[in-house]
Amino acid sequence: MRSEVDGQILADSKMGRRFGFTSDKFDPGASWLWKVDGSVYLSMIWVHEAERNKGHTQALISSIRKAGYTVKVPTPLGPMNLILKKMGFKRKDENTEMGICEMWVLNDKGEKR
Repeated sequence: MRSEVDGQILADSKMGRRFGFTSDKFDPGASWLWKVDGSVYLSMIWVHEAERNKGHTQALISSIRKAGYTVKVPTPLGPMNLILKKMGFKRKDENTEMGICEMWVLNDKGEKR
């Protein structure tokens, strides 16, 4: 169900736990998720060093999609580009409040809406 209000999704919050966005995997001081309408933005994701290469980012994205949200990643850096390409994200230019932004988007037609 997508009745949650828009705004930041904190690690270990009810919605964060539902997505697997927990402080044992992700650094809550360096990882930010935002819900806006029918999308969840992965603004920055930092996996704890001991938890890297265990599929936590892919699992996070998959659980957000299963909940019926479009996943968007603005201007991904480093290894995130490889993860997004592997998962089928498409690059778009999106007009935001701050101007045109590179946005990587995953929204399959088979997804719950």
